[in-house]
Amino acid sequence: MKRTREFYLELKVPEDKILLEENSPYPYQSSAFPFFMYKVNHESIQAITFHEYPRGLILSVKLPSQSVQADETGEIDMTKYLLEALLSEGFEWFHSSEMDTLW
Repeated sequence: MKRTREFYLELKVPEDKILLEENSPYPYQSSAFPFFMYKVNHESIQAITFHEYPRGLILSVKLPSQSVQADETGEIDMTKYLLEALLSEGFEWFHSSEMDTLW
């Protein structure tokens, strides 16, 4: 998998998030993707994690959270069109170092 600045920019990962990855004293070295998508509204939290990009897992938790486990999960295959749709729905990119837990 190519993990370059150009690749991240193609995915519309914000510059400040890419800099977190590039300037980390401990660069993300596992097979997991260093970024995830996140969306919060007054009813739920949704997160999309990638362990083998473009295959991902979407997790959804109804608020207030009653458990450390997701209420719903599902697999996705990210495409350019799905990425555009998710961004337009309010999903944002985050670097893995920005949150200790997803909810």
